[in-house]
Order: sequence, then C-alpha cells, then structure tokens
Amino acid sequence: MNTAIYPTVNPAGASPRFSLHRFGALMSRYLQSEGRTLLLTLLVVLGVLVVIFLLNIMDGSYSYPNPDAKDPAWSGECLAMEILFTVFAACCGGMMFSGMATREQRLALLTLPGSMTEKFLVRFVIYVPLAIVAFPVCAWIADAVRYLAVLTCIDGRVVEPRLMPLDYMLTFGNVVLPGTESAPWTQNVNPAIHRLNLAWYALSGWGVVLTTGAIFSMGSLIFPRKSIIKTAVACYVVSMALGLLWWASAAIFGLTDGVPDSGDPTMGRLIVRGAVMAAVVILLYWWCYARFCEDEVVERW
Repeated sequence: MNTAIYPTVNPAGASPRFSLHRFGALMSRYLQSEGRTLLLTLLVVLGVLVVIFLLNIMDGSYSYPNPDAKDPAWSGECLAMEILFTVFAACCGGMMFSGMATREQRLALLTLPGSMTEKFLVRFVIYVPLAIVAFPVCAWIADAVRYLAVLTCIDGRVVEPRLMPLDYMLTFGNVVLPGTESAPWTQNVNPAIHRLNLAWYALSGWGVVLTTGAIFSMGSLIFPRKSIIKTAVACYVVSMALGLLWWASAAIFGLTDGVPDSGDPTMGRLIVRGAVMAAVVILLYWWCYARFCEDEVVERW
C-alpha cells in the first residue's frame, strides 16, 4: 500500500472532530486521487465558455454604433454565464459525494483516518467555495480570448472591444456602469430604485446558482448512482407537480390574474430575500452534512 497519500495518525492533542493536520492530509489525498477529473472538468467548462463567447461576436454587433457605454458582447455573455454557472453548480453538487456509490467505496471512506466532519469539509470546500471562484476565473479567461479575437480578427468595426469588468461579471450584468447614468432610457427612472432592481436580479441569479448546487448535493446522497440525471428528473417532476397544484388552485379559487405585483424592491425586502436564500442554502447543506455523517453508523444502501 502506498502510505504517502494516506493521512497520518492523529497528532498529539488533536480534537477528535476536527484537526487542521488531518484535514490537510485528507484534502491532499482527495486532490491526488480526483485532481485529474477536477482539472478536466474545468477545462471543459473553459472550452464551452470560449466557444459560446466566440460565437456570440459573429452577429455583426461590432459593425454599428452602440448607445451604451459597454461592449455589445457583454449581454450575451452574461446570459450564457448565468445559465452555464447554474449547470456547473448542478454538476459540482452531483460530483460532491460521487465516490460513495458502492459498498466498497463507502467502507473505504469510513475506514480512512479522520472524522466524518473533516471528510465532509474536504468535499464542501472543493465543490462549493472553490467552484464558485473557479467559474468566474474561467469566464474571465474566455472573455479575454473573445477580446483578443475581436482585436485581431474583426475588420471594419465601429465599436472597440472591452474586457468585462469584474463587478459586471459577478452580478450577471446587473450593475450601473460609469457613463450610463444619463442614458436616454434612464431619464424617467429613479436611480435608487434602478440600483435596487439590479441588486434584486443579481441576488436572484446567485440564489438560483447556490440553491441548485445544494439541491444536487442532496441528490448525490439520495441517488448514489447517476445522481445528476436522477436529481434533474426529480426536480422536473416536483416543479411540474407544483405547477399543476398552482393551476388547480387558480382554477378552483379563481386566481386568474396570476401573482400580484408587489411593487419596486426596497432595501428591507432585498435583505429579507437574501436572508431567506442564505437560510435555505445553509439548511440544505446542513442536511447533507447530517446525512453524510449518518453513514458512520447506518448502512443505508
């Protein structure tokens, strides 16, 4: 047995629940065993983003004036990023507990030196915060490739290409850019309400990404095999059932006008929405942690 990739025994005075020494050893072992798969996943994501961003500049938008103070490719890129980020979060959630599909894999995990908390945190750190950082980095590289391609390959352009600002990228385009405060379409818009609307949409986008990752992480524990497909099907069935329930309720109670408009967002509503989204995501991951730790004493599959 190659003991170099296995954590050492507990250091003196280490807590039985968490030790930074054991956590580092477990992280190192996991990256050695799964690093190639993780790197390949990131390269695929980067390749897909580059292809989409390059296809996005082929509509001739650089050949006529752009009234806004932004690159004409940014809108399409932000839409692609929001969709692909959600898909990426689903894939990361599905991969989070993918090494527990068989009895042998679960026994190997249970007998590995270290607490279940440490083993969970290794997967959580890789597939949640590091994945959240990795996707914008891939998007920034893809945008830089698009920028260089426009500079070198498109002749007769009227609009000069620009690199997407980081705040514009991280809010999926929901930010007020310098030079657009006095644009014609904003003349009758309250600036404060406009900024709250943008923050509302940005928060919604991040809420979808984070919630999707948490739901598919749950799915990888509930469905040990082909979890991404099974979780996607389960989400579709649940959403259809909720849609039918809403349709039946509307038909029975005469709710023909849909959901009433609650008006422009306020800072209070924005904070409440963010707090609710954060609570949902935390509760979902807490459930994942509790179920993951149950494998120490329960043989579920």
